[in-house]
Amino acid sequence: MKYKYRLDKRWARVFVRFRSLMWYRKRSDTVNLQACKSVALVYPHLIGDIVMVTPFLRLLRRVAPQAEITFIGAGWAKQILDNQHLTDKFICFQNPRAMLGMRAVLENYKDVWQTLQTARQQKFDAVIEPFGDVTATLFASFLRADEYIGVDFSNLSKLQTYTAPYDADAHLVDGLLKLFESCGVRLQPEDYFPQIVLSERQRQVRQDFVEQHRLAGKTVIGIHPGASVDSRRWKGFAHLINSLCESRCDMAICLFCGPGDENFVQDILAQVNVEFKERVITVKRPLSEYMAVLSVCSHVICNDSSCGHITAALGVPVTVLFAQGEPRFIAPRGPNTVNIISRDFPCKPCVQNECPKHTHECFTWITPEIVFETVQNALNGDLRKIC
Repeated sequence: MKYKYRLDKRWARVFVRFRSLMWYRKRSDTVNLQACKSVALVYPHLIGDIVMVTPFLRLLRRVAPQAEITFIGAGWAKQILDNQHLTDKFICFQNPRAMLGMRAVLENYKDVWQTLQTARQQKFDAVIEPFGDVTATLFASFLRADEYIGVDFSNLSKLQTYTAPYDADAHLVDGLLKLFESCGVRLQPEDYFPQIVLSERQRQVRQDFVEQHRLAGKTVIGIHPGASVDSRRWKGFAHLINSLCESRCDMAICLFCGPGDENFVQDILAQVNVEFKERVITVKRPLSEYMAVLSVCSHVICNDSSCGHITAALGVPVTVLFAQGEPRFIAPRGPNTVNIISRDFPCKPCVQNECPKHTHECFTWITPEIVFETVQNALNGDLRKIC
């Protein structure tokens, strides 16, 4: 789980040490999750991380079937998890990024305080922070519980009654599930795959979208060109769209436009050949409907972003362009094809918004031809037309 937000910084050690001076609970060598009647999961992370926590929640539900599970985290978690029958209650921050680092906590202290007060109205048998995030573990230490469970990262064991092993070389999903392994739970191969099931309303949105755009019998390619910062956006999508439309007469393109992507999407559309423009559908929907439209696609292409995780969890084949990120730790997982286009560079994983070497070589080596060939091979092997 070694990744950009999980660095062992000095301020983290200071805060944990200071909090531990006022916090003491008797430590335990074991934890009995089966006996828990109420469990809180503190997980205020990004959308992709929330998708990757679904295997953890699925196992928690299996191990503690009688427990009421409360998810404390970002508001978009409710939109993703509300219909998955993995949680019973949600306590959400008004700003979904309120807990992403100490600076965010200080800027949103009222939101954090109000959420904490709401969560403290209930006493839990166990509070779990499975990610090893410092701010989330500090937050969890202020909740009312009998057991405080987490992983051994950044001296966080000082604020835990039970600490699971930490594996710096594990994929995020594998790292999260170390807690169950340490408790003696036997895991199956399918336990390591995130999964999202559409609700009845989402299935209706899906059907309406297919009928509205007359997609029956067509090969639908989803393209999500957005990313959290501009430097993580690949610039070859317009060329790729032209190549895809030229390759198949039954091809339709869903071009997804996320928050802040409007100008970038318009630039892409401006470069699409005139004869192909009518085959490109621009999609801008709320998160729950966005997930429904993703499920329409025969294949999805995206940057290293939450789109890849949602698509893979929906069981839709996906190709992810990993430029700055390190797929070994955070690549999407799913039951169908997940193509990772990545190359090792000494500077990966990179957390900079601008390339320190001003070369952007992690992106420039990815050509439209490489992506086109990868997608074509996937389509030929797993062609899925809309029925």
